[in-house]
Amino acid sequence: MLVRMLTTATIVGLLLIPIRAKTVGYPFWATLVGWRDHLATAVMTACYDIAFVTASAVLFAALLLPRARRWVQPVTAYRMHMAFSVVTLIDCLSNIPVVPWLGQPFNFQWLYYADFLRSPDAISSILATVPLWKMGLVFLGAVGFVVAVMWTGALVSRGLESRRARLVALGTLTVVTATYLAFSFRWRHREGWSDDILVNPVWAFAESCLRALVTPPLLQVETPYTATSFAPPPAPETSLLPDGRATPRHVIVFVMESVGAPYVGLYGAPYGVTPVLDSQRSRAAVFTRAYAHAPATNLTLVALMTGRYPRVSFRPITTSNPTIAVPHLSKLMRDHGYATGFFSSASLEFQRADEFLAAGRGFDRIEDEDARPEAAARALEKWSDFVGTDDESTVDSLIAWADSCGDKPFFGVMWTAQSHFPYYPPDNARQISDKSPEFNRYLNAISEGDRALGRLMAWLDASGRADDTLVVVLGDHGQAFGQHKTFGHAGHTWEEHLRIPLVLINQRLFSGQTFDTVCGVSDIAPTITEVLHLPDLPGFQGRSLFRTDRPNTLYFFAAWSDFLVGYREGDIKVVYNMTKDFFRVHDLAKDPLEKNDIAASMPDFTADARLRLAGWMQWVDGTYAEAEAATPEP
Repeated sequence: MLVRMLTTATIVGLLLIPIRAKTVGYPFWATLVGWRDHLATAVMTACYDIAFVTASAVLFAALLLPRARRWVQPVTAYRMHMAFSVVTLIDCLSNIPVVPWLGQPFNFQWLYYADFLRSPDAISSILATVPLWKMGLVFLGAVGFVVAVMWTGALVSRGLESRRARLVALGTLTVVTATYLAFSFRWRHREGWSDDILVNPVWAFAESCLRALVTPPLLQVETPYTATSFAPPPAPETSLLPDGRATPRHVIVFVMESVGAPYVGLYGAPYGVTPVLDSQRSRAAVFTRAYAHAPATNLTLVALMTGRYPRVSFRPITTSNPTIAVPHLSKLMRDHGYATGFFSSASLEFQRADEFLAAGRGFDRIEDEDARPEAAARALEKWSDFVGTDDESTVDSLIAWADSCGDKPFFGVMWTAQSHFPYYPPDNARQISDKSPEFNRYLNAISEGDRALGRLMAWLDASGRADDTLVVVLGDHGQAFGQHKTFGHAGHTWEEHLRIPLVLINQRLFSGQTFDTVCGVSDIAPTITEVLHLPDLPGFQGRSLFRTDRPNTLYFFAAWSDFLVGYREGDIKVVYNMTKDFFRVHDLAKDPLEKNDIAASMPDFTADARLRLAGWMQWVDGTYAEAEAATPEP
């Protein structure tokens, strides 16, 4: 059984070399053409995989020792190793498209974020990345692998019948493996390969499961920073809004899914995909340094509706405790006589957003794609993997609801979906960028959200409600397209993940003003209450965008790859990697693309920043602990 087990490990190791080369961007077979330049590097990228296969083979081989036979029979140990080898291969194959997106293998935190792959949104994203036919090929390949390895193992066993032959083969295999590992790890340092990219995905997932059980280190750090360092001071306040200003009767919050500031014309983007939003500048206030507190939709939802920071955890509060007793802006608005509605182009099942919005939050009407079955059917015919409706259908539902309110003031939230991965462009999509087909689809999908905004603005003008309506337009988070060798969102805190458009539209209040103050989504609810002359919600952690005493500071985090927390203050952006215990600091005035890390030159600054981030995390965590303690049992 030992020979068969080592034969299996050898075959797995050889297969993992081209798999790893493909994962890190070296298509293994293509390198054979230019082998002098690339083949050696492609081979050496599997250093962690070979080390993992070697270690696991040794552990399973230990089950063949006489003492272990009291618990596990040799044939059972061999079958266990075979099953483990199949899982390892499938996991490594599955991570070929994942690692370039996330910058590291799929982990437990991502599994939790994806609702354990149960939600329609998660399933559609998976199918867009790994179609069913590829899954079928992987299954057939696994069956073929087992058959081939069993046959090869039997053949090798017959060829190594003598003890001497087996010792020679074992010695040769040991020397070759040790030599490869020694050279490959040195090669890794020479080439500057990141451990995040090269780490074996089975090991990485197991490590992430253990990490999920550990309390984040900053929650245990003693710090001089307390709640008073972060909580907004009470009134009196002074405002940048003019005295005697007109008070809008209606509010519409228009959220553009996965739309970052770098792709919007008002922020200097060259793509021309937001002509409607760009045209509103003369009657708008534009905030140039607005951020999501986390690059994730439902964490932005929490910040938007509560005026609080989302809980600093990989577990969104919408998933872990959707009925948590925190005041909502929608409830405040309804209590002051507003009709309230929430309209989403996507399914609200993801991370239990539907429960979070419905749990006594004050919405008279909540609509997702289930409420528009005809539009959902049309969308499914056009995009077979889309769980939702086109954005214009959703805005039509919002308009019909607002019309039905008559003379009653209304507060409506509209959330687009076509710009969510894998992106759903119109039939007449145009060639906007040559960067990649995927990026071109994304830009075209953004234009569909902008078209829906145009439909809304045209209705407000035609119905005479434009002057009486405050329209807040924002992105819920950004979207990366390789700027820092990652794609998508949620995993990182680079500018392309966090920086969002934020535009307030009302020609009685604004005439093209630009504000450079650093701000976040939690500031939107306090801003709305100030504009409408309504009382603040209890527990607001954000501050009105027009308060003159607001700090030029914003906190953020991303907890689904490495656990990252940080803040921007003025032009300085600080990110602390809690998982690996290091800082990254950028001066965005001099380094807007975040290429030059200056943390090493600022040891005293980063030491204080660590205490400051610990204080912020402990304050936010404490407020949610209090809210959970006040939440009635369901």
